[in-house]
Amino acid sequence: MSGAIMVRGPVDNVPEMDQAKELIFLFQAPYFATGEIRNNYGVNHGSLEKFAQIANCPTGHGIDHFKHVAVDAQPVLINGVRQPTIVMESGEVQRWRFINTQVFNSLNLSLDEHTFHQYTMDGWGSRTYQDYPDGRRKNGKGILLAAGNRSSVLIKAGATGTYFLRTLPVKIAKGQQTATLPGDTLAKIVVVNTKKAMALPPTPLPVSSFLEPITDQEFASAGGKKRSIIFNMVGNENLDPTANEPSLIDQAIAESASIASSLKESVKQKIAMAKDGLSKVTGKPIEGSQYFPPFVFPTYDYELQPANGIIQNVILGAIEEWTIFNCNSIAHVFHIHVNPMFITKVNGIPVDPYWCDTVALPAGGTKAMPTSVTFRMRFKDFLGPYILHSQMLKDSDLGMVQRVTVVPK
Repeated sequence: MSGAIMVRGPVDNVPEMDQAKELIFLFQAPYFATGEIRNNYGVNHGSLEKFAQIANCPTGHGIDHFKHVAVDAQPVLINGVRQPTIVMESGEVQRWRFINTQVFNSLNLSLDEHTFHQYTMDGWGSRTYQDYPDGRRKNGKGILLAAGNRSSVLIKAGATGTYFLRTLPVKIAKGQQTATLPGDTLAKIVVVNTKKAMALPPTPLPVSSFLEPITDQEFASAGGKKRSIIFNMVGNENLDPTANEPSLIDQAIAESASIASSLKESVKQKIAMAKDGLSKVTGKPIEGSQYFPPFVFPTYDYELQPANGIIQNVILGAIEEWTIFNCNSIAHVFHIHVNPMFITKVNGIPVDPYWCDTVALPAGGTKAMPTSVTFRMRFKDFLGPYILHSQMLKDSDLGMVQRVTVVPK
């Protein structure tokens, strides 16, 4: 079950924006067991019952399973529907709200023969549009939405015809591990010929004063405090869960012990039943005439996040600069609650700053040469605890999460 809470602002009151039909796209990819995959983890067909279903196969089993490619992916649904049809009038302007609610996979959104005019990222607006033409003609680059990212775009329908909203292939890991998610067709767009004349809202668009850039001077006047956060998935050399499976000898020993234990309990149960029968005949209680099966502790495929995680303590009103380091091949997705991030650098190199609250860390990191994203943040008006974490569900559940606590001055 997923939903969207739409927070309105001055940009929604611009006449051309208000006249444009609004569509909300919740991109989802439900995980479930299927008889065609190699390991169902003992789960019934069509069910999601074990964390291992996501942890061991985080990209899923779906689109390209029968092609036997290295990386598979769950089929993406829009508002619970697979490949819906959207009808537009030629010349019509609509505004589309994209929300990637997948638990692991990224999207690389593109619309055939059309241009997305993006005006918000993660709900944080910009005064001008960032244009994304048909990604198939632009080196395969569309709007990249990592798990948890949101984007608002305007789209003006072109000539009559049928077009496809797609997610183009996107690389999510490189280096020691390399992984590229396959493309997928997400929706069919049918443009009918009514020659409707609508215009894009003029720029500059109104934005919140909360989004003023955090300048070097403002950062320095607040004390210039910096922090480093390290994202590092620790496992066997190749981060391959199958390499942690017990050997055949270990399995045989474990099975023998299990059989011996079962036999022992069976004998104890039969003795108790015999004593119980004798007790009923004699009418006298006999010690040991009741059988109590041993308590079996539940076992798990993984140890989940302990409660004693690290806490980042921050003073209310602070302005800080954080660098998030990625020590793994995978493009971990960093997300922080409450306050937005003003991204200033990627891998230590300055970029055109922008606001967001979820960002994919560059892939290809190692412990010796981690990749990184640097941002600045105002801790303006919230006291108390919240969290930062990997937006890739299985990583945060396994420990890639920390607490932030904002304390009074």
